[in-house]
This record gives sequence, C-alpha cells and structure tokens, in this order.
Amino acid sequence: MIKFNRLKALSEDIEVIRNALLKSTSGLLEVGENGIRRCPEQVVPDSVDEVFEKFKDRSIYVKGFGLDSNLDDIIDWLETHGGKTLNVHMRRYPDSKNFKGSVFVIFEKKDDAERLLTSNDAASYKGNDMIRKYR
Repeated sequence: MIKFNRLKALSEDIEVIRNALLKSTSGLLEVGENGIRRCPEQVVPDSVDEVFEKFKDRSIYVKGFGLDSNLDDIIDWLETHGGKTLNVHMRRYPDSKNFKGSVFVIFEKKDDAERLLTSNDAASYKGNDMIRKYR
C-alpha cells in the first residue's frame, strides 16, 4: 500500500494505515492477519463496457482548471459544486505529464452530476470559464 504516493504522503506507518482501513465503511479492502487485500465480495467486472454503462450517467468532463491546479483543490471544487466524487482523473499530456486543465469525474449520484452541470456557481473556477458536459 505504501507504493501509492498519496497514501505515502499521509503516513508510512503500516499500523496507522491498518487502523484507518479498519474504520473504513467502503467495503473495498479487508484487513486480516495475512495483510490488506481487496474484498472478494466486490466483484471485478467482466468488461469495460459494463463499467462504462454503470457510470455513464454520472461521468462528467470538466475543462477550465488552471494548469497549476492540484488534485485536492479540484476535488474540493467538484464536491462543493456537485457532490461526492468517486473518481477524478486529471488529464495529462503523454510526453511531459503536465496537466491539461481538464478532468473526467465520476460522481456518487446522478443528481450530483446534474447539479454540477446546471449550477451557475460552477461556471467558473478562479476566474476561468468552465466547460462542463457529460462524458
């Protein structure tokens, strides 16, 4: 688990991570005597199409973030103007890995995605006009 940079930035102490996972209610990971592993009840989908269809009505493309924006600021903005996010993918240029200023986001609920699309408050981010549309 320490291979994940965002987790590593929070703590490298295995016991701290273990205790935090024990408090988690997501059900994605389970902690046992043999270590930390993916919960077998969380079925891995058979195809990408199946996953895409499941999240299609909650997936939004958003463009207009500053090139120096970081993931935490973007998530805060998305959750303020939309709702709880499940996944945020910052789009980057393949050659330089620099941020393009756009993201793909999957919201927990369809209503949250709709709120982001229709909110007048979400029309700008730090003075930049935002493009928001279904993915």
